Amino acid sequence: MEESFTTPLAPREPFREERWRLVGPTGKPVICTVEEVGTGYEVRVGYSSDEVLYTRHLTNIDGARAFADEARPMLMEKLGLTD
Repeated sequence: MEESFTTPLAPREPFREERWRLVGPTGKPVICTVEEVGTGYEVRVGYSSDEVLYTRHLTNIDGARAFADEARPMLMEKLGLTD
């Protein structure tokens, strides 16, 4: 019997996309990203990946992108963010 060898696929970086960037009440930039997680996509808003102010889980990329864009005005008001 002939052996078959396949080249393993290189690990890929999880999907991450910046949707918008605003300024928080402290003057620091607040960034909204859509990130791939094990169970779908997460919209994250925060000063950094360690200082998250808001997060929302969605199951598909289109829904996550739409939510990030639609939530911008609400989060600007709620969190006191500016352009």
